[in-house]
Amino acid sequence: MGIYLFKKKLLNLVLKNKVYNATDFMDDIIRNGKKLIHYPIRSYWLDIGKHEDFEKAQMDISHINLGLKNE
Repeated sequence: MGIYLFKKKLLNLVLKNKVYNATDFMDDIIRNGKKLIHYPIRSYWLDIGKHEDFEKAQMDISHINLGLKNE
């Protein structure tokens, strides 16, 4: 879970016509001797890929004033 950034040329490692998730892709990057780095997040993080998680994230930050015009 997280945010992934890949160099475009690494996408050549993705097998065509195969269901592929990010962790499979990272395993292939390592197996092919390519460099893989990460940066741990030590603050609030919530994957909002599901509707209920998006709603939870909205509730979790609803008390924060971002200084936007319509707040």
